[in-house]
Amino acid sequence: MSIDFKWPGGSHPNCELIIFDKDGTLIDFKSVWLNMAAARAQRLADSLSSNSAELFNWRNRFLRALGINPETGDISLDGPIVNLSFESQSYCLATLLHSLEPDLYTWKKALELTNESIDWALKQNDPATMSSEIPGAFDFIKQLSKCSVKLALITSDSTENANKTLVRFGVRECFQAVVGSDTQFPKPSSRAIISVCKSLGVDINRAIMIGDAPNDIKMAKGANIPVICVEGLASRVELLEHGADAVVDSLDDLEFQSQKEVAKKLILRTDGASRGNPGQASIGYVISDSQENSVHRYGRPIGSQTNNYAEYTALIYGLEKVVSMQPESLTIELDSDLIVKQVQKKYRVKDQTLIQLYKKVERLLLDLNCNWDIKHIPRADNHEADALCNKALNFNREVN
Repeated sequence: MSIDFKWPGGSHPNCELIIFDKDGTLIDFKSVWLNMAAARAQRLADSLSSNSAELFNWRNRFLRALGINPETGDISLDGPIVNLSFESQSYCLATLLHSLEPDLYTWKKALELTNESIDWALKQNDPATMSSEIPGAFDFIKQLSKCSVKLALITSDSTENANKTLVRFGVRECFQAVVGSDTQFPKPSSRAIISVCKSLGVDINRAIMIGDAPNDIKMAKGANIPVICVEGLASRVELLEHGADAVVDSLDDLEFQSQKEVAKKLILRTDGASRGNPGQASIGYVISDSQENSVHRYGRPIGSQTNNYAEYTALIYGLEKVVSMQPESLTIELDSDLIVKQVQKKYRVKDQTLIQLYKKVERLLLDLNCNWDIKHIPRADNHEADALCNKALNFNREVN
């Protein structure tokens, strides 16, 4: 099922799949990875020296190699901790260790040591239990899942850790796909998105990405889908410079509505025309959903009539169609202020011919069995219904 998904300055009216990043988007990044990185750096330093000064220097070197300022805890957006999996981070640390102590640590030995630091750090700091939710993130996920839109997660974390985290927060069943760093197409490959769309049977043009980092943008742009970012580790300016379609303060800034809900809230715009008043007349009406997507259009000539007769007839034809659609609510918009005020019972209907049409409108409004309102709009805002009237008159036939 598709939804109408909106973000500041844009929307995806037929979205069937939303792909989320995990850390920084749903999970507070620092709550997991700063402690994890510090533990890895300390473990490696302990393996290299017992001298306190050397320990301090080694620890700081490893933190910087991961992209972390050891004095402030600031994380570089271009650093390994943001952009690489555990395994790839190990290559960075092993390269550092081998380059600094090539006689003591061959490349193979350095890699073994840095890989061991992963296992040790994971035992001390289980990401699934350490992580803290970004406020409101999983409530947002639960609300989305109620609309039956498909959800996927693509993360630099392992698939196992990602699944554990989702289980812990009670949202694993909301996601139809979880893609970690240990899969065939790991992040930030755009093929990860392409593969998810294919496996879930979703046209890639009906997918969007929600993330928080340049890597998320790179991956989404490679797959040619919209990407919305949550400001956090990266600033709004940085994210926009990397190509984000929009940047929001939180997921609360995003709106969505199921297409079923959209279709149940209709807008009816009608118009009647008479060339001569009385003269050759026609009607036109347009039914739209709540997102202004055209649902039904119709126009036809009605012979020689007055303008007011044509206006009422257009309203009757439009209401008859709407009644058959059984909406939950209806907004009626006309550019005839007289007809609007008569339906609102602010003006009386005096013409005997129009009284019969007015009563038919009343019956149809009762048949709607839903909330409705009627209002006057400028002629310029009723151009579609007006165009149908003119087209019907010009061609002397039914049009849509």
